[in-house]
Amino acid sequence: MEARYELNQTVRYDVLNQLRARAGMPDFVVHPQSADPQHGDYGYAVGPSLQADGLIDYFSNQLPMGYRFRVSQDYLDDIPQVELMLNPNLQQNPGWQ
Repeated sequence: MEARYELNQTVRYDVLNQLRARAGMPDFVVHPQSADPQHGDYGYAVGPSLQADGLIDYFSNQLPMGYRFRVSQDYLDDIPQVELMLNPNLQQNPGWQ
């Protein structure tokens, strides 16, 4: 499911629900906040932050284009600057210059 979402940003709820059924879990259902009689009162209005699929994207402002896997960078973590300073034989991993 995660790999498919990374490829084309779609969720196959029918397949997801097959996996959930195999684990003895109920089907995945998106319930709007307004349907919850015990939803929290935050003291301010909470805007409609739902996507078209009914899910909430908490990082839509920070990552307006969505999270994209970067092949040139995301397989390796950056090496901390202090480690590079302590060992001059080290070089920073690709994509983290």
